[in-house]
Amino acid sequence: MNVIGISQAEQDQIHCILATILWLGNATFIEDGEGNSSVANPDVTNFIAYLLEVSPEMVNKVLVSRTIETSRGGRRGSIYDVPLNIAQAQSARDGLAKALYDRLFDWIVMRVNKAMQARGESVFIIGVLDIYGFEIFDQNSFEQLCINYVNEKLQQIFIELTLKAEQEEYVREQIKWSPIDYFNNKIVCDLIEAKRPPGVFAAMNDACATAHADPKAADNSLSQRLSACTHSKHFELYNGNFKVKHYAGDVTYNISGMTDKNKDQLLRDHLELCKSSKNSFLPALFPEPLDQDSKKRPPTASDRIKQSANELVAKLMQSQPSYIRTIKPNENKSPTEFNEQRVLHQVKYLGLCENIRIRRAGFAYRQTFEKFVERFYLLSSKTSYAGDYIWTGDSKAA
Repeated sequence: MNVIGISQAEQDQIHCILATILWLGNATFIEDGEGNSSVANPDVTNFIAYLLEVSPEMVNKVLVSRTIETSRGGRRGSIYDVPLNIAQAQSARDGLAKALYDRLFDWIVMRVNKAMQARGESVFIIGVLDIYGFEIFDQNSFEQLCINYVNEKLQQIFIELTLKAEQEEYVREQIKWSPIDYFNNKIVCDLIEAKRPPGVFAAMNDACATAHADPKAADNSLSQRLSACTHSKHFELYNGNFKVKHYAGDVTYNISGMTDKNKDQLLRDHLELCKSSKNSFLPALFPEPLDQDSKKRPPTASDRIKQSANELVAKLMQSQPSYIRTIKPNENKSPTEFNEQRVLHQVKYLGLCENIRIRRAGFAYRQTFEKFVERFYLLSSKTSYAGDYIWTGDSKAA
């Protein structure tokens, strides 16, 4: 952290927030006689308040209750403190911990980027995008769905910029061409991210919005809403799981716990808590204003993943990408083993066979039309004639 210019005071604040996240995991709840939750050990919340430099009473309040405001005819109404049951309190506690970690992580990434920023203006930029690749485990959940979705989006760019664009260029140039078939994974991307008809992310967001008290109820709601995706031949739903037929292979995802990982549990009370800190570092992690009248649903984890993926795609589409495809020869990380079936599977799903066929059937050498005219204009009667004069027109006139 010293190398990238993070001061000692900032490092101390980072450690305080990390300690807060760990101590939030120690906060447990018990049920009172009315079925509401209360903090089991007040010493834990007192120490959390010390780390955040906020009031202990406010920490205790935001963990076991939620502020609800009514409205009539578009006007603000009464404000109530609604007690939370144990499941709701645990969910709100975890949401606060996730929000602190998420904001701190983004802040550190911002500081790293700032430290690596070019000192002067530059016309060209070289970027390196390293992707881990598809994840297919025995048990797959929300994390694997997000990673595989981003891989689908990047595969779509590969298709657009190589297989699809290459063949369309030959058609525009009226070159005799026999089309080469390939699998366009746009249908899989739409299955995950589309709003109409609702995709997996849309179904997940609806389930989070309608059944946010009990994680199991939200998962059951998600299972029912995912039935709208069964129209796609790349989707199957069965026994608390759903299968997506990705370009890299079929992946079965476990619905249990998905909605809890997706929903944003940073309540307005939590935002007020962070902004009330006497330490300026913590409120700076939550720069958004407190809008009491806003009824807009906060973005979920899937919303942010989709936005980030689309921004990455937009940036890559403005670039001239070159690809380095890595092939994993075995599962044992051995330099001497070569699993032929595994390698063949990777070559197929990466679209390398189709790409090679298109490159081999097409033209490897390219140059701009302006360069072509400059070199061969003497051969055309429109631009020159028998070399009696030197043509001085432009490429459009040619």
